[in-house]
Amino acid sequence: MTTESTTTTATPPSVGIPGLTGLNVEAYALLSAEGNFAQGRAKLYDGDGHPRYAPAEHQRQMEALQVSADAIVTSAVEVADRHITVATAAIRRAEQGDPALVLDDAALKPFTDQDVADLDGAALLERLQDVRAGGDRAHLYALWHGAHRHVGAMEREVRANPDARAAISAQDRARIGEALDAIAADLRGPEARRSAAIERQNLQQAMQVKSRANRLYDEAHDKRGQLERDMRASGRYSI
Repeated sequence: MTTESTTTTATPPSVGIPGLTGLNVEAYALLSAEGNFAQGRAKLYDGDGHPRYAPAEHQRQMEALQVSADAIVTSAVEVADRHITVATAAIRRAEQGDPALVLDDAALKPFTDQDVADLDGAALLERLQDVRAGGDRAHLYALWHGAHRHVGAMEREVRANPDARAAISAQDRARIGEALDAIAADLRGPEARRSAAIERQNLQQAMQVKSRANRLYDEAHDKRGQLERDMRASGRYSI
């Protein structure tokens, strides 16, 4: 063991690479940080795995490596979390949002609740199917919106008062719900599906970056080793 000090601090990697933006920058930074930390830590030990330096110096250099890794981890997690939030919201809008978001305002027709309120379950389902087949998107949206609100209010009333008798049976409400989901998908169109697919890819990449950042943090701070030591001390771990 020696008390001499050499600089083993891993410096944050350069990410000024053309074409890299956002999550790609963070992914590259993590890759570089992983290599820097592994190399820096390896230099703290000799060929037999013994520390090269006195305990205090060993601890100082290890903490310097941790600080460098933590800076990359913090940045990566923050960027990944932002992308996860944005992608999740975009997927929800594309797959569950109001279909009016993809229709021109001028295309929407006036609608009154009475257009669906007087229809029983079978008649409302038939109306939905007929209008869907007709291809008039504005009329279809108006009918979708009214039926969605009408049947939704009925469902809420039944949940609040299980003894209440709804004007439309549970079976018909379920069939209408399926029809409304299909109509909503039609109204949103293929562009919404493409958008959702792209955002799912973004979401997956963001989650991978965050997971990799967490692994680097755990490695830098020896979380696995600490867990094993804690379990050994408690008697819950043995080999």
